[in-house]
Amino acid sequence: MGEYYDSVKSGHSDTDDWPSSFLCPITLEVMKDPCILRQTGHTFERAELEQHLLRHQRCPLSNIELSD
Repeated sequence: MGEYYDSVKSGHSDTDDWPSSFLCPITLEVMKDPCILRQTGHTFERAELEQHLLRHQRCPLSNIELSD
């Protein structure tokens, strides 16, 4: 796992080399600051999820309506 972390820190961006669980479902890029959406258990890049939740009250992956 250390090699993956080092590649993210160095800006390695070829997503074909990464396990799909390392990719944000919103951006399809390697997550640098992943966070788990508590209600669904899905993981997203934190900044992208925050932007999505400003506009929508649904999970961007499952479309489940979210409560506060």
